[in-house]
Amino acid sequence: MRTRTIPSRGRRALILLPVVALLAGACSSAATPAGDGDESRARLSMTENQRPEAPQAAPVSGESLAGVSSDLGAENPSDARDGALIIRTGQLELEVKDVGVSLPKARDLVEDLGGYVSASDEIDYGEWLAATITYRIPADRWQDAIDGLRGLSDRVTREATQAQEVTSQVVDLKARIANLRASEAALIEIMDGSGSIEDVLAVQQRLSEVRGEIEQLVAQQQDLEGRASLATLTVTWTSPVLAVATTAAGWDVASVIDEAAAQTVAAGQWLVSALIWLVIVGLPVLGIPLLLVAAVVVVVRRRLGGRSMTTPAAGPDAPGGAAA
Repeated sequence: MRTRTIPSRGRRALILLPVVALLAGACSSAATPAGDGDESRARLSMTENQRPEAPQAAPVSGESLAGVSSDLGAENPSDARDGALIIRTGQLELEVKDVGVSLPKARDLVEDLGGYVSASDEIDYGEWLAATITYRIPADRWQDAIDGLRGLSDRVTREATQAQEVTSQVVDLKARIANLRASEAALIEIMDGSGSIEDVLAVQQRLSEVRGEIEQLVAQQQDLEGRASLATLTVTWTSPVLAVATTAAGWDVASVIDEAAAQTVAAGQWLVSALIWLVIVGLPVLGIPLLLVAAVVVVVRRRLGGRSMTTPAAGPDAPGGAAA
């Protein structure tokens, strides 16, 4: 079996591949003759679809940024005035008389504007209903949706909106994708000219890494463009609750009677428990000392009483000192 060796030109191209990738963006900004440009595009064309890939992106300047922004604005109608990509989000808290009646009306309104319901969370408290609904709305109908939903409510308790421009991020992603595609085309050309299996495997591994990076960047670009084309609005629907109704709903006669009876039983149990402790523990511990104290008191009182009986009372002297 005869092994084909890689030509010297292919070896030099393989060694200089990192340099080619780094200089890919800078080379496209320089002016090139028409013949050289056609030859370069034909050389870097993909063998898979037999058509030229996107040209290498030049360093982003003021003029190129404006051009790309205008193109993006034509594809995504988030802001047709200046071609900017803006991600809009917002929160509304609305009070209505009947949440169950208002939710279908709000859904129909959003669908008529070209949007849809992306998430729903409804809570039934028995006497009243609360719901949190997330709507996806076309960016160019954003204000129409907010005004329409406000019109369905009796009172707006909270409104908050945010806007984030991502035009520069999308432009940067496009430039990075273009550079990676140019590197992909160069790797394919090198792999076609490689002879040994080791060289082919090395180039193929690097080609897989480049294609993985392209897929990640394309996914990020599509995510930003999708969020800019469809705004996100989260609406909380509630019904006002009267204080009298709330108080009445929280009071129950049977519960009050049951709590009072429970307290009475608890008090009786405490009294009986105290008596039991007094009989079982108190009498044996305190009975003997009390008996001793009582005996001492009795003995002392008897002694004091006997001494008072034996002592004669002193009478008055007889007048004149005469003896009987």
